[in-house]
Amino acid sequence: MPRRLGPLAAALLALRPACARERDGLLLQLQSDRPERRAAALRRLGEIGNAKDLPLIRHAAMDPVPIVRAEAAGALGRRGENSSADLLAELLEDADESVQARAAASLARLGGDQPRARLSARYARAGRSTRMAIVQALRAAAFPRAMAEMVSAEAALLWDRNHKGLEEGSPAERAAAAQELGRSGRPEAMTRLLALAQQSPPSIASAAVRGLSEGADPSAVAPLAKLLDKKDPELRAAVCDVLGRLGDVDAAPLLEAVAVEASSASSFATAALISLPPQPAVNQLLCEVAARAGPAEAIAAAHQMRSRGGCPLEPLLQNLPASQSLARKPGSAHRPVGVPRRVETSLQVLAALGTTAQGAQSRIGPLLAHPDPAVRLAALDATAELRASSLTGDVAKAYEAELGVVRASRVKWIRGRLRKQYAPGLRREAAPPELAEDVPDGDLLLLASAVRALGMVGAPQALTVAKTLATDKSALVRAAAYAAAAYSGQDGVQLAAQGLSDARSEVRASAATALVDQGATGATAVLARLDPKGGGSRELLEALAEASLLESAVDKLEPLLASGAVEGALAATLIGKLRAKSAVAPLLKYLEEPMAAGRRQAIVALGEIGDPRAADATARALYDESPELRAAAARALGRLRSTSHLEELEALKGDYFANVRRAAHGALERLHSVSEVR
Repeated sequence: MPRRLGPLAAALLALRPACARERDGLLLQLQSDRPERRAAALRRLGEIGNAKDLPLIRHAAMDPVPIVRAEAAGALGRRGENSSADLLAELLEDADESVQARAAASLARLGGDQPRARLSARYARAGRSTRMAIVQALRAAAFPRAMAEMVSAEAALLWDRNHKGLEEGSPAERAAAAQELGRSGRPEAMTRLLALAQQSPPSIASAAVRGLSEGADPSAVAPLAKLLDKKDPELRAAVCDVLGRLGDVDAAPLLEAVAVEASSASSFATAALISLPPQPAVNQLLCEVAARAGPAEAIAAAHQMRSRGGCPLEPLLQNLPASQSLARKPGSAHRPVGVPRRVETSLQVLAALGTTAQGAQSRIGPLLAHPDPAVRLAALDATAELRASSLTGDVAKAYEAELGVVRASRVKWIRGRLRKQYAPGLRREAAPPELAEDVPDGDLLLLASAVRALGMVGAPQALTVAKTLATDKSALVRAAAYAAAAYSGQDGVQLAAQGLSDARSEVRASAATALVDQGATGATAVLARLDPKGGGSRELLEALAEASLLESAVDKLEPLLASGAVEGALAATLIGKLRAKSAVAPLLKYLEEPMAAGRRQAIVALGEIGDPRAADATARALYDESPELRAAAARALGRLRSTSHLEELEALKGDYFANVRRAAHGALERLHSVSEVR
C-alpha cells in the first residue's frame, strides 16, 4: 500500500508544476522587446534564486537599457554570491547612475573586505550621486561609520598617489603632486614641501611654494620670505602669493620692496600686499607703492587705498608741472620730446584714488589742454574720478577740442553720401562700420573720456551732449554718453537705461556701472532691464555686485539663475547678499539642476540666508567630488543651525583636503554650540 503524503508535502508537490510554468514564462519574458518586461522578469528570477538562472542574470547585466542592467545588479545582490563581486564592480562603473546605485547596494549586501574595498575605490572616483548611493548602501548593510570609512579611504588613496607622484614622477608630475600634497595640509606634507622649496630646481620649488600656500601653515612665513632673494621670477612670484595668502603683516615690508622694484614679481607682491589685513602700517606701505612703483602696481595700490581713506598727495603732485606753458597742437598723436611718463602715471594714480584725491584739482586742470594725448587722457580720467566740479569749464573746453578732432577726421574720410549698392546681391541701408568710421582709436578714446568727464563733474551741458552722442556709430563714444547721462539727474538715468540694451557689451557695462553708482534709482533701472531670455545680462549683474539692493530684487534675479552659467552664478551671489527667505525655494530648485555652474554660489547664498529648510539639499553637496563644494556646504550647514547632518560633518573631519576639514570642524563647533543652547 503506497505511503500517503502529509498535507505540506502534498502542497509542495502541487506547486512544482506551477513554479516550473512561472519560470518558463519568465524566461520567455526575458526575450521581450519591451525593457520594462525584461526588468520585471529579472526581478522575479532574483527572488526565486534558481542556480540555473545565474548565467541569464549575468547576461542581462550587459543589456543596452539601464533599467534592465539595474535589475540585473539587484538580482545578483539578492542571490548573495561572492562570485558576482567582479561583475557588480563592473556595473558600479556603469554610465547610468541608477545602475551604479543598485550595484553599490548589492556589493554592500555581499559584505566582506573585498566588496568594501571595491566600494572605497569607486567612492574616490565617483560623482556626488554615486558617492551618496555607496554610503547609503553601506548604512543599509549595517556597516558602522559608513561615510567616515569611505572618506578616510579616499584620503589615504590620494595621499599615496600624490606622494608617489612627488617621489617618482616626471618633473611636471612632481610639480602637480607637490601642489596636491600641499592641499592636504598635513604636517608631514608641509615639512617635505618646505624642504623642496629651499633645495629644488625652480620649477619644483615654485610648485612646492604653491602647495604650502594651499596648506595655510603660518609657520612657513619666515623661511619662505628668505626665498625672495632668489633670482627665479616664477619662484619669487609664488612666494609673494603665499605670503599674501598666509596674511602675516610682518611680511608687508618685504612685499613692498618687491612691489616697487619694477620686476616681473612686482604685480604679485602688490596683490599680496593688498590682500593683507588692513592696518595702518600696511596702508602706509600701499601708499609707498602708489607713489614709487611702476604704473600697473601703483594704480592697483591706489585703487585699494580709495576705500581706505586715500594717500598723501604730495609725492604724486611733485610729478605734475606747476603750470602748463606748452601750446597744444590739435590732432597731435605723438608724445612731445621731454614729457616725462611719470606725469601720466601720477594722473592715473590720482584717478585710482578717486574722491580721496580731490585736493589735486587745481594741479590737474591745466593738464586737460596738454599737447601730449596720453597726458590729456589721464587728466580727463582723473578729473572725472575726482568728481572735480571746480573744473567743469576746463572739461567743457577739452570736450569741444576733442570733438573737433573727431569731426575733422570723419569729414576727411567721408565727404559725400555713400552708395547703398555695393555688389550684385548685396544691399545695405547704411554703410558698414568699417567704411563709415576711420577715426584713430586714440582720438575716439579722448572724446569718450571728455564726454564721461562732463557727466561726472556735473557740467550743465552733459545731458545735452549725451543725448546727441548716444546714437554715435562708435561704441566707445556711446558708452561714454550713456555714462555721462547717468550722472545728469532723473532724465539722464532714463537715457542711460537705454544703453543697457545696446548690442555691444562694453556699452552695456558702462551704462550699468554708471547707473549703479547713482544709488537705488540707478540700480532699480538696471534690475528692470535684466532679461533671462534675451541675453546681455552678464554686464548688468556684474555692475549690481556693487549695489545695495532691496529684498524685492529677488523677483528680478531669480529668473537669471537658469539663464546661463556665468549669469546663474552671479545671480546666486547677489541673492545671497540679500538674505531673503523668499529666495530659498528658487535656490533649491537651481541646485537640482545637474548642469548648474553656480552651485557653490547657491550653497553659499543658502548659508547666508540661514533657513534650516535648506539643510538637506545643502548636505547632499557634502558628497560632491569637488572639495571646494564640500567645504562650502560644510560652512553653510554651520550657518543653517540644523543638527540633522552631524554624522556627515564628522566624517569630513577625515577628508584629504585641509579646507574641507577646517570647514567641517568650524561647522561642528557652531552646531554643537547650538545644541548646548537648546
